[in-house]
Amino acid sequence: IDRVMTGDRTEEINKILNILDGMDTKGKPIITVLTTNAPAKIEPAFMRAGRMDTVIQLTYPDAKSAQKFVHLYAQNKNGESLLAPDVDMESVGESMKDTSPAFIAESIHKAKRHAIYRTGESDITGKVTTNDLVLAGQAMQKHIEMAMQKTRKTEAEQLVDASELLGKAMEGRLRGNGVESPFVNATCPSCDEQFQVRK
Repeated sequence: IDRVMTGDRTEEINKILNILDGMDTKGKPIITVLTTNAPAKIEPAFMRAGRMDTVIQLTYPDAKSAQKFVHLYAQNKNGESLLAPDVDMESVGESMKDTSPAFIAESIHKAKRHAIYRTGESDITGKVTTNDLVLAGQAMQKHIEMAMQKTRKTEAEQLVDASELLGKAMEGRLRGNGVESPFVNATCPSCDEQFQVRK
């Protein structure tokens, strides 16, 4: 729902709002569940009483919950544990706490590859060690840190964003005076973000 519910109010947002407003819930128990990774960016119209009655924020797992996810993801097709009997689950839980379940799942995949490489065997049932798990978690953490550095905007990028906002404001003022806008809409091919550029 992130792509539709954030940003300026669009036709897509209006359609969803109309659906939510038009639901006949009398005599029928209907629960609509919407999920997002960016609750702060939700279009305010969605938050009006009667549309979204409850907002539930889920936090990242703590160490004990992370251990449960590790046990869940570290199984073979038959449901047998891939973890070695002496795995230090407290250390593993601590190394993976405050991360998403997707992070934990990918860390387990990496730990499996570590174990296959280390043992030279394809059947690693009961052979994934604490070290495999911790190394995988550290590799994932470095990967995320590197990705975050690439998503942080430089001062030059922030300046371009500010210029685009100014352009949007000018375009609105020009349209109001009947003057043709010197800007056209463009869409970023990698992120589908819409912005305006000079013709």
